[in-house]
Amino acid sequence: MITEILDPEKVKESNLEIGDVIFKVNAKSIAEIIDEFSQ
Repeated sequence: MITEILDPEKVKESNLEIGDVIFKVNAKSIAEIIDEFSQ
């Protein structure tokens, strides 16, 4: 869940808002991304 906005310009481009939930990034699930960082 988005809890903080660090770059207001990027928000204008993406239409994301505080409270939105992100399930995938670049077609990868959040679990896949976490697994990649833990290796």
